[in-house]
Amino acid sequence: MKKFLAVLTVLLFTFTAVTALAAIQWRTCTKCHGTGKCQKCGGTAYVTVWRFVKERDKDGKKHMVKVRRRESCPECQFKGRGKCSNCKGTGRVEVRI
Repeated sequence: MKKFLAVLTVLLFTFTAVTALAAIQWRTCTKCHGTGKCQKCGGTAYVTVWRFVKERDKDGKKHMVKVRRRESCPECQFKGRGKCSNCKGTGRVEVRI
């Protein structure tokens, strides 16, 4: 009787695991279109932004100057890695049915 219950438990566990896996489907990520790269920075993990900075000219007068800077991408899932925030860089998302 104990062997029968053990076998029945194993079969039930196997059936449950197989049906759980069958209920999962993988779809191409709609945010990165399957590339796995962040769309804002293109996978480089940084973006170029323009900032206005106060500077003084030769006469000592203050004025605003437009300066280009590289900053870390605010869209990336992992800061400094350039991976898609929706699929975490895999290019596909899990859909449960």
